[in-house]
Amino acid sequence: MSQLNSALGLMGLREMYAGSNPLFVRDIVHAGIQVELEVYTTFRIALKQLLTENDQLLSKL
Repeated sequence: MSQLNSALGLMGLREMYAGSNPLFVRDIVHAGIQVELEVYTTFRIALKQLLTENDQLLSKL
């Protein structure tokens, strides 16, 4: 997962994860895997965050 995030970052993309299975997240935590992820519980919340950020950026122009 870390290599994928690095590759996406090199391409200028922002990695966001939405709707992860709680069991998957628990396994990552219990395995002690250290990753920096931008995670949202639902796609709707992630989209709302992006729209809010973009509105703020546009208002500064």
